[in-house]
Amino acid sequence: MPSTADRVWLRVHVPAAAEAVDAVAAACLDLGAPGVEERDGEVVAYFAPVPAAAPAAGAAPARPAAAAELPARLDQRLGPVRAAFGPTAVGPLRVDTVAEEDWAEGWKRHWRPLAVGRRLVIVPSWLRGAAWTAGVRIALWIDPGMAFGTGDHESTRLALVLLEDAVDRLGSSRPLRVLDVGTGSGILALAAAKLARDRVRGGAGPDAPVVVWAVDRDPLAVRVAAGNAAANGVAGAVETAVADILEPGGGPDLPGPADLILANILLPILAAAAPRLVGALRPGGLIVLSGVTTSQREQLAARYEGLGCRRVASISSGGWAALLMRR
Repeated sequence: MPSTADRVWLRVHVPAAAEAVDAVAAACLDLGAPGVEERDGEVVAYFAPVPAAAPAAGAAPARPAAAAELPARLDQRLGPVRAAFGPTAVGPLRVDTVAEEDWAEGWKRHWRPLAVGRRLVIVPSWLRGAAWTAGVRIALWIDPGMAFGTGDHESTRLALVLLEDAVDRLGSSRPLRVLDVGTGSGILALAAAKLARDRVRGGAGPDAPVVVWAVDRDPLAVRVAAGNAAANGVAGAVETAVADILEPGGGPDLPGPADLILANILLPILAAAAPRLVGALRPGGLIVLSGVTTSQREQLAARYEGLGCRRVASISSGGWAALLMRR
């Protein structure tokens, strides 16, 4: 195991307009950055440590091989951000390396459980043995930075709040079928499985099945989501799969019909995928839409209203907004 002094982190500098900073940071977290900084005019993201290469005598230190492919992968992730905020909202990426200097472990020491909504609390795995009390809250065991959606962004927290509301509105007359699109870390799928499990235990019986389909176009995100489902004891209730809802030709059929759809994505994808998402929702079902700014909320609501949905609830925080709509 290399020591802290032997490891370096990939550091990516992303110039970003003020209105796009949050979305750029979310894209970096989506790709697996365990930490991001917002500096004047740019987002700085740190990516997993790699062994530092020992240079030959008189040669400059070699850059880790991962640095060569990282900019292209992140640039692809930033496509929807440019579509939402304009092509000049994100500048050229620059990658360098930085010694670990114990910053990652120090960051962990300062992390605390994050209460969300009325019943949920997000807890990183390294606090499993810590002396803290969840009380009546349902714990979501998930580490920040593995994939987008670990509770550290407003859009995820807003989606979790509306997810709680949606589960309550759907009642407990029968098992719940949930579709989580763009699952990322799987946090919404985990929350849906745990909330629905409590719901059916209280109404439809302890043996009533809970089915949550969690899909993402990124195979890494799907693997992370599956691992998080296992770590949270809901692997039997969460089915993961690679699927791109914007794939040319319509892509694979989405599972369904769903009672509840969760979509925490940016506006261009939510708008373009609207017909497929509404088509995968049963009449009377609910859909949580998050990942849009407050200025984009009405445009998104109008798009889904044009497909036969009506607004049930709307919440916002920190310039971000989320909608709960019923088909």
